[in-house]
Amino acid sequence: MPLAVEAPQLELVLTVAAIAGIVLGIWWRTAYQVAAARADELDKALDRAQDRNSELLEELRNAQAELREATKTIQKFEALPNMERIVTLMAETSDRQDAHAERRTEVGVSRLVAMIEQHEQHASERHAKTIAALTGITTRLETLNGN
Repeated sequence: MPLAVEAPQLELVLTVAAIAGIVLGIWWRTAYQVAAARADELDKALDRAQDRNSELLEELRNAQAELREATKTIQKFEALPNMERIVTLMAETSDRQDAHAERRTEVGVSRLVAMIEQHEQHASERHAKTIAALTGITTRLETLNGN
């Protein structure tokens, strides 16, 4: 049995549906743009952290090479008093500095991972809300059309 809907009512329903579609489209695009911008920021931050990590690793390698060279030089002067203690202190200091640099890198990466996971969670929640809203609108339109 065909629906008997008068033209003004049909125009009103179509107008409301079009406006709702436009509003939801604008809302979705805005949410997408915000999420994309945030993802870009996080990617850039991760790149910076990785670059910094690479720089620190290179500095570490250079320091270790210098330490090896210094150790060779010191071995030539073993007759000097307390030289072994000086080399040991230098090695211990270098090890502590290496451990601190590695820990800072780990903390930075874990913070970035947490930020990315939080972003993905928020995006998933927004998606679920959008789907629920669209389902509600579809149900309401079907109710208005008598289906």
